[in-house]
Amino acid sequence: MISANDRVLISVSGGPDSVFLTLFLSGLAEKYKIRLFAFHLDHLTREGDSTRDAEFVRDFCSDLSIPLFTEKIDSAGWCRERKMNFQEGARLLRKDFLDKYALENNIDKIALAHNADDLAETFIINMLRGSNLKGISTIRPYSGKIIRPLVYIYKKDILSYLDENDINYCTDYTNLKEDYLRNKIRISLIPFIQENFRKDIKKKILKIAEAAGEADEFIEKITQNTFIDMLSENNSFKEIKTTGILKLDIGSFLALDEIIKKRIILSAIDLLKGDKRDIGERKIKDILRIITNAKPSALDISKNLKISVSGGFIYFFDTAKIGPDRLSASLSEGLYKNFLGKEIKEKEIVIFDDKDLEKLDSNKNILKKNLEKYNISFEFRLASSRNTDIGRLKSLPENEAMFDLSEIAFPLKLRSWREGDYFKPFGEKYRKKLHDFFIDIKLPKECRRFVPLISDSERILWVFSFRTSDVVRIKETSDKILHVKACIGK
Repeated sequence: MISANDRVLISVSGGPDSVFLTLFLSGLAEKYKIRLFAFHLDHLTREGDSTRDAEFVRDFCSDLSIPLFTEKIDSAGWCRERKMNFQEGARLLRKDFLDKYALENNIDKIALAHNADDLAETFIINMLRGSNLKGISTIRPYSGKIIRPLVYIYKKDILSYLDENDINYCTDYTNLKEDYLRNKIRISLIPFIQENFRKDIKKKILKIAEAAGEADEFIEKITQNTFIDMLSENNSFKEIKTTGILKLDIGSFLALDEIIKKRIILSAIDLLKGDKRDIGERKIKDILRIITNAKPSALDISKNLKISVSGGFIYFFDTAKIGPDRLSASLSEGLYKNFLGKEIKEKEIVIFDDKDLEKLDSNKNILKKNLEKYNISFEFRLASSRNTDIGRLKSLPENEAMFDLSEIAFPLKLRSWREGDYFKPFGEKYRKKLHDFFIDIKLPKECRRFVPLISDSERILWVFSFRTSDVVRIKETSDKILHVKACIGK
């Protein structure tokens, strides 16, 4: 938990727990050559009592010769502006300040004064909220830089030590009111359970939480190993941070156990944004639904964070980094390899004409066209509608399409989206602007000009990997069918 020569930053509120923790670490400092620092946040609450707590902490740390960093902020006002619960908002503020001072002072460990009672209360809170395994594992003794040396020490033992040794500490009278859920659990629920069901309920909770924590750590280890393997196939950490794009193979993802899938999603969001706090169970289910949906789709996860599923890949991207004004050259190498890998600069490229049709009609084989410049190749086949299962058309892979040959005005061309393009999507009565179609399928505007379009001399026939045109749909009256397969990276 702590190593020799560590620089340790203690979060000191002035309450009994943080006073006990500071004295405990101070007693170890000389023996293990630990350098101690302290941080206190004055929330400017309780009609001036919080400021008196700040003065107590200043004197307390001075007596122990521990350097103290302080901040003060109207936490209640800050929480109101953000429509946050005060306890949660105050916790986030403390965390942000602790991270700030830890970074500025090369801190190795941040010590928090959570005790066994806090663990039991948090367990019950998370259980009442319907939390997952990570939630009921509650407060771990250490997590990265964060250490909690008192997590298996009960509050009564801390108070007993301080009182027996005449050590002063601050008392927050709001902790004695049942205004918050945690206070209700501590003041009413746990004593009721102790009196009527199990006297050792806290001990039992600690046991369950410890077992859940061990299971959580094991699953998290599997998740991170799997995540790293999946990243190494399609991304580098440098690309992710530079482009704001993270790409995962959908086949590899769908083969995972459900609990690993959920954690992979959170790991991807955390790596891309550095914050996954707002991603709850409902949002995870929405993301899983998008991924398992058979059709290409997209979803806004949170501000500046989107997910897009297409071409056999899952894309997480930070739109703040990949907006039009910041689109980098490396972007096409990251997100859009499932399309062309680069935008088509030519007005259009002929990929199949009347002469190709004659060749195909005469030998009945496959005709291949390879466009190395654009990282894409095509295979063309002719088929008879009599020998084609029309019902199969609905289950064609995203990179394949079938057209009624009689409806094509050759040649077939490959091009990118242009302003003013119209398209009649399969199954719809009327044509619409391609711009509106992209909006309907929630394709981010940053992606649109990278999507290959297959057109004939008159109209768009296929928005690659999304939809074919209703104009060339296969009907019972159709005779010959042109089967087109686009192969990316071939």
